[in-house]
Amino acid sequence: MSRSGIRPLYTLRQITLALGMDRRTVLKILETCDVHVVRAGYRVYVPIVELEAKAEAVWRSLQLAERTTKRLRGRDDSYGRMRSKGPPAPHR
Repeated sequence: MSRSGIRPLYTLRQITLALGMDRRTVLKILETCDVHVVRAGYRVYVPIVELEAKAEAVWRSLQLAERTTKRLRGRDDSYGRMRSKGPPAPHR
């Protein structure tokens, strides 16, 4: 993975999770946009080059998901408290 967090290939599962859509819907969107996917066994991979060129809205959503994940890394709840380095201190 590159320094920015952007990968050359995304699995279809990563895309569906980032978009919050089911597999069939995302495949239909990619098919409609004429995005070439790579199949290896049961896995489906989508090259970034294809997303950038043919499915710009999907590409922007993935970029936003990567930025959000990067910002939230190291946090353990939705209130933004930082994760502690070790086990919690015992209460006295």
